[in-house]
Amino acid sequence: MALEFTSKAKPLVQFCDIDLSELLIRRADSAAMRLIPEWARRFAARDDDQSQGLARTIRAFADSGLNVKQTAQKLGVHTNTVYFRLNRIQKLSGLDPRAYSGLTTLLTMLRLLEVRDEAGRNSQR
Repeated sequence: MALEFTSKAKPLVQFCDIDLSELLIRRADSAAMRLIPEWARRFAARDDDQSQGLARTIRAFADSGLNVKQTAQKLGVHTNTVYFRLNRIQKLSGLDPRAYSGLTTLLTMLRLLEVRDEAGRNSQR
């Protein structure tokens, strides 16, 4: 099982070093994938720059400890842009990215889609 978490950058992984949430995401079944709404799939779409911007904002906001100013600095945008995007995310999804439950749900859906997309690309090789 630990082999699934190896990469070129990390060729050896001990089972005890596997992140629990990452294990659950990588082991999600098709029922979990069916629970992901269409708007989340659009956020993860590679061909839509605006949606990609929203997805990047969600991730940067989480990585910045929910700090809008740090998020703006990471993204190279004005703080008002971050506020606008967070409000847009809430409007499109019905989830509040400023709340723990909303943010974790958004991040989990995006990560599930990312892992499935990576697996699809790897299987085509």
